Amino acid sequence: MKKHLLTLLVLAPFTLTSCGNLFKGLSTPEGDEQLLVAARGCMDRGDYNCALEYYQALSNNYGDVKVNETSLAKLANSNVFKMSDLIGALGSSRGDGASFATMANAIAPRGVANATNRLLIQTTYTDNNAIVNTKLKAFSKFISSLSMLNIVLAEIAGADQVLTASDLVRNPTACKAAGVCIGNADCDQPAGSSVDLSNGTDPTGLDSSTGWGGTASLKQFIKAAEMSDVEVATFTGSTSNSGIFSAIDSLTTLGPLTEPCVRQSLLNTLGL
Repeated sequence: MKKHLLTLLVLAPFTLTSCGNLFKGLSTPEGDEQLLVAARGCMDRGDYNCALEYYQALSNNYGDVKVNETSLAKLANSNVFKMSDLIGALGSSRGDGASFATMANAIAPRGVANATNRLLIQTTYTDNNAIVNTKLKAFSKFISSLSMLNIVLAEIAGADQVLTASDLVRNPTACKAAGVCIGNADCDQPAGSSVDLSNGTDPTGLDSSTGWGGTASLKQFIKAAEMSDVEVATFTGSTSNSGIFSAIDSLTTLGPLTEPCVRQSLLNTLGL
């Protein structure tokens, strides 16, 4: 069943919601309910260190929400992903391939698109394995894998910190118009770009840190898209989706392609 993404995000169990500061006047919240309200109040204010402190104080009775929202707080604290990034990229629609470019362009100017934060994202993905609720686990792992996909795109952006077609291929106009991508020099890596198809160590998944360090690569982007697609199928309960989910699914077909074909497909999918 196709669902509007914003509805899914609202209805996903235990996901981050705005709660207001019911216990704002308390200097030392006690008990899980007060700690959770305090943590979410800190998230609302953008005080992520404060949020992390309260989340860590939650007992195992709130294990799933603790892991899920701690992951979100860590990503937000490092400025690599905030829920507002996703909502802003989607607007009032379900989004499409261009939504990834929008999110990448939100990240690039922050100066956080680097190997250190790629490894942080990978850690949040594995941390989410501790979540018991199947759909919540998949939702939280989806956010981590989506963050990885977007941070790699942000690293492809040029010195102007804006992802453009010229950051992906040598000759965007000719590459888009070309019927054949194999061996097409117009679709080759542009001069000055440090993002190759592979950096020499390709990741096999997000459950391992291997392959996520070093220089960003298109193989990292492709693997992050594949992992995102797996999690989407679990937390939406459907393999047939539209909007941004459909775009993610199309990105999973890039793996076997040669580099010019990967770059041409990305150019078309991202709408650059």
